[in-house]
Amino acid sequence: MVGERGTLRDDIRPGLRTVGFERRMTIAFHVESKRVVIDRVLYAGRDIRAALPSRPR
Repeated sequence: MVGERGTLRDDIRPGLRTVGFERRMTIAFHVESKRVVIDRVLYAGRDIRAALPSRPR
């Protein structure tokens, strides 16, 4: 299941998951009942805590 992929990052935001892509990007996402929502695509090791607010908008 897609909702179980990636690394769970509840320390940043409940339900947030991250997955690396091609060693250069990190994709941060969360899963809603019927869809996957991409919260942010981070490039080149950007600080995920600084890039994402603690609560979704």
